[in-house]
Amino acid sequence: MKTAFSTVACMGSGWESVLAWADAARQDAVEIRLESDGSAFGASGDGVKEIADGFRQAGIAISDIGTSIRFSEYSEEALKRAEQAAALAEQLGAVGIRVFPGSFVKRFSEKAEHDLMGMARFLRRASEIAKSHGTQIWIETHNEFSAGKAMRRLLDLIDRPNVKVIWDLIHPIEYGESPEETLEYLSGFIAHVHVKDGKRPDDPDRIDWTYTKLGEGGLPIKRMIDLLEGSGYSGYYSLEWENAWRPEIRNIYRSIPELLSDWNAFLTALRN
Repeated sequence: MKTAFSTVACMGSGWESVLAWADAARQDAVEIRLESDGSAFGASGDGVKEIADGFRQAGIAISDIGTSIRFSEYSEEALKRAEQAAALAEQLGAVGIRVFPGSFVKRFSEKAEHDLMGMARFLRRASEIAKSHGTQIWIETHNEFSAGKAMRRLLDLIDRPNVKVIWDLIHPIEYGESPEETLEYLSGFIAHVHVKDGKRPDDPDRIDWTYTKLGEGGLPIKRMIDLLEGSGYSGYYSLEWENAWRPEIRNIYRSIPELLSDWNAFLTALRN
């Protein structure tokens, strides 16, 4: 099992600190969440090469870069951002570029607006851009495309081998899909896994679950990992600790080393 964590847990920290934390916690990779200006750790020019060299020398991969690109239709502006991200991913040696599909609605009663054919057109063009930089487009199970069934409809319109999926374990369940169903729809497409936990909200119209420490929520994480391992999945299991915008988990940990220590302990408990 290969492990990683997303820098969404430590936005604003320098890359040297992130690398030191990853090394001390024996992580196989780091997932770099881009800054609001689209940079990695605010670096440019030779600074990007320094980051890539530092991770390479430490033997820790950069699994992917997490962009804030959201698409619900064809968008030239989003394509320009995808091209910038692809060039950066190539410099960093990252395999994937994470993007979000759909609309950020918070309630089932809200109408989610999207143009499916336009989204497919965007992804086909983005995949060509990514291919020219030796990278892939990774679509996260998110928004109205959280469930594998909905995501598969989009994937079938694209038919591009370098368009893959990040299975964020909580989001299909928020939309009422079982792990077995999600895996059945997305088998062969899953490139990366986001691990987190949470509890179902009291309000049945609310989509988002309340996030918790790993093991304290309602996700059957062991079953999900067993399913993935049984399917032949060989990618990273990446801790995505969204304290940047999830106030319910913001003050649980005093430091990133403490968070990563718990992450390792959780995985060890699952294996045993």
